[in-house]
Amino acid sequence: MRRNNREARQQICNYITAKYNKIEVQPGNGLFNYQCHRTAVDIAVKKGDKKIAMVVYIEDGYPIVHFVNFRKKQFIDNTLGEWTTKYDYYFIKWINKDELFEVFTIFDAFKEELGKKLSWWTRINSNYRG
Repeated sequence: MRRNNREARQQICNYITAKYNKIEVQPGNGLFNYQCHRTAVDIAVKKGDKKIAMVVYIEDGYPIVHFVNFRKKQFIDNTLGEWTTKYDYYFIKWINKDELFEVFTIFDAFKEELGKKLSWWTRINSNYRG
């Protein structure tokens, strides 16, 4: 077990809140399937949406990379539903229609990027990698 996971989470939260803009996200269907990647892509394809958004929400000090839909100028979380109102969301980037099925690769690349933002000591003494 690594000792500095709490420190790693704090460093990532500090980075996210300093670099990215906080956004309002509306509750959607609330599928609770822990597959926000698949949920957002599936709904976007079925509805003919042009893009989805990669965001980070923070739950009790845990930064969570997440994907939400975007329709009628609103961000909509179809995975967490009404729980959406309990979290702060930060916009990271758009995932355009031609990239939708690359969402897992995009997710992994961003997690790696976040790991590289950690101090070297925290990185080698936590489960977070870059």
